[in-house]
Amino acid sequence: MQYVENGVVNAYSTKFPYRVGTNISHLIFSWNTSELQKPVRYAINAVADKFDVLPVVNLPAQGVIPTETENFAVEYRCVGSRSDKFLVTLYFNISWPSENKTTAFTLKQEKLCAGRDGRRILDEEKVAIDMPSRLGLTKEASLFDSPTRPFIEPLTSTPNPSKFLPTKLPIFTASLPSKAPPIIFERAQNHLDINNALIELSADRNLFQVIPGCELEGTFGEVKWAIWRQNRLGICGDIDDEEDGASEDIAVVCKTLKSTADKAHFQQFIKDALIFHNVPAHPNLAQVIGAATYGNFSNPETVSDFPLITYRHQGFGNLKKFLIQCRSSSEGSSSASKSKQGASHTLRTHELLSMAIQILKAVQHLHKYGIIHKDVSTRNCLVSEIAPKLSNDRLYVQLCDSALSKDLFPNDYHCLGDNDNRPIKWLAPETIKSKVHNSASDIWSFGVAMWELFTCAQQPYFEIEPEEVQAELEQGVRLGQPYNCPDELYGAMYCCWNREALKRPTTGQLLKLLEDFNAELKKYI
Repeated sequence: MQYVENGVVNAYSTKFPYRVGTNISHLIFSWNTSELQKPVRYAINAVADKFDVLPVVNLPAQGVIPTETENFAVEYRCVGSRSDKFLVTLYFNISWPSENKTTAFTLKQEKLCAGRDGRRILDEEKVAIDMPSRLGLTKEASLFDSPTRPFIEPLTSTPNPSKFLPTKLPIFTASLPSKAPPIIFERAQNHLDINNALIELSADRNLFQVIPGCELEGTFGEVKWAIWRQNRLGICGDIDDEEDGASEDIAVVCKTLKSTADKAHFQQFIKDALIFHNVPAHPNLAQVIGAATYGNFSNPETVSDFPLITYRHQGFGNLKKFLIQCRSSSEGSSSASKSKQGASHTLRTHELLSMAIQILKAVQHLHKYGIIHKDVSTRNCLVSEIAPKLSNDRLYVQLCDSALSKDLFPNDYHCLGDNDNRPIKWLAPETIKSKVHNSASDIWSFGVAMWELFTCAQQPYFEIEPEEVQAELEQGVRLGQPYNCPDELYGAMYCCWNREALKRPTTGQLLKLLEDFNAELKKYI
């Protein structure tokens, strides 16, 4: 079937939905452009009218149309429990005949889904997600990422909130105490002397071997890998050949600023990076271990370069990027890169839950010392396979500060006309309105972070404009249950999103629920 030929959209074939039978899970599309003088760009988005079907496009959300004929696939996953037909709409926008005058069209499919006996809670095989076995995957954009949505406005696909309540009453609500838990606010005595902190963390930049390339890169900042050499006495200095045998290498991940940054960027960066400086160490909390410059912070006049803010880490790096790579691999969108990297592993339900528990433990630790994170999300976490001693978790997660996150993940932050970029779609409605953060608002954000884990870092509330989020949340709209997420775990997420802050669980209550369910889950492994 021809949809577009010689730059002309076939109005007849695009008018009617193409029926996708119950025995068909994928459709293959072929495309190319004969324009060789300039790249023809595209934007694509898939929207289902109900959450019972999940469309997955094996193609970056934005890119360039190939000049040679290539195929891409669209998968239609029936994730609901009822049999019915569901409308899936593919939105295309092409920069033809020019960037300013684009061509937009839609393709409709009517997916038929057979009835199911309900979601299998402990079906480990179906929850498996391909995971890269080592670093170095090329970054793949995803159908649901839509960094800026420059071309098209998709239709809202959020069903009525009553339709995606948990299939049964969340078990956590039955165990909530009758007395409302106390809400923790940031303690005033947590003020940090940044100059003293930088002096304490000062490190010699000459001892850092920065690995070429970037883990993440923004407009003003970037994240790099490095090796920090220091002698066993902990005294940094020049290392000659005789001392070389007594030195040790520490793998670190570094946040730093580019030369395009200014003083205001630096001050905000350092303030955000050192927020945990006075907090006692915790295995699931990533804290700054060094601030490396060619000068010395004890003598500020000698410091002319932006410091490397370093965290001890030897693993996959940023958790959100890692999850997106997992999703790309599972959808078959990076088969070429997979073949170069050998065998892959899988993420399973108990491992996703374990990562959620580790993040929650870090939040609980912060709350214990009167620190409110204010931006709990997968983009502010590190993940590795090297876990501390006495840990049985294959994947080790640490919650990090939010330094540079606004620059590195600009599509996760939005300004509501007040010149303040905030993670609107991760915030509790009262926090969006008042800008007041507390332990209850951190719990709300944790629920969204947990949802990110089980969706491999899909964008929350993708179809809702940032300006509309607060009103939608107050009307009861919530994130839907992720595919193959056990009802109990979705119930736990849902409790985090109670409109009344006092009715949200504390970190301790939520941790007990998740650990109890994790213990039951492991009985079936």
